[in-house]
Amino acid sequence: GFEKEGTDILTLFFTSNRPDGVGGYDIYTTTTAADGTLLPAALVPELSSAGDDQFPTVSRKDGLELYQSSNRSGGFGGFDLWVSRRSNTDAPWAAPENLGATINTTATEQRPSLSWDGTTLFFASNRVDPNDLNLYDTTRGPTVTFDTATILAGGSFTAMFTGANIGSTTYFDVRFRRPGSQVDEIAANCQQGTSARHTVPSSTEKGTWSVTGVRAHQDIADRSGTFARVSASVNVQ
Repeated sequence: GFEKEGTDILTLFFTSNRPDGVGGYDIYTTTTAADGTLLPAALVPELSSAGDDQFPTVSRKDGLELYQSSNRSGGFGGFDLWVSRRSNTDAPWAAPENLGATINTTATEQRPSLSWDGTTLFFASNRVDPNDLNLYDTTRGPTVTFDTATILAGGSFTAMFTGANIGSTTYFDVRFRRPGSQVDEIAANCQQGTSARHTVPSSTEKGTWSVTGVRAHQDIADRSGTFARVSASVNVQ
C-alpha cells in the first residue's frame, strides 16, 4: 500500500478469490476512512484478468506504478511480472504490461517489491530449481529526454539522462535510428554527465531521429553493459 501525498489516507492493494471477481485471484483495493478504519474493498477490474493476478505491490513513493505476478495470457509461461501505470493517484490504471524477457522466463516470477525510490525491483523466481524460489533484483536503466521536440539543422539541443547511480562522471552510449531506418546504430560516449548541450551539424539528414537504447558506464572504454530500452525522438528540420 501507500499513503497519498499531503493526506493521512492509506490505500491497500491485495489479492482475493472472492466470487465477484473476473478470474481466479483478482486485485482489490481499500482505503482508510477518517477514523482510520478500512472502507469496503472494491475490485480493480483494469488490473484483473481471467487468470490469477497476485502479489500486487504499489510504488510507495508516488503510488503511480503497480507491479503484480500474473499467469494471464500474453506471458512467457508460469507466472510473469507485469506493471501498470497511472498519471495521478485518482486516475485509473493503464492496462498491465509484461516486463519482458529480461525479467520473465518460462518458469515462475512472483512476489515483486519495489524500492522506495522506485529504481530497484526485487522478486522471487524458481528459474534455477522448480522446487525452490530464489531472490533476484533488477535496477531500472537510465532514460533520456530532450529539451525540444524539433531542431533546426545547425541548431542545438540539450539531452538529459535520469536514473540510478549516474552522475557528472558517467558516460552514455546511445543506440539510435536514422530517419526512416529500422537499423540500430550506436554512438559511443556521446555524452558525459547527465545534461549536456549538443550542436546539430547543418548537413544532418532531416527527419525523425529515434533513440532506442541507452548504456551508462563509468569507464570511457567500457562496452560490457547492456542497453536499457528507451523510446525518445527528435525531429531535425
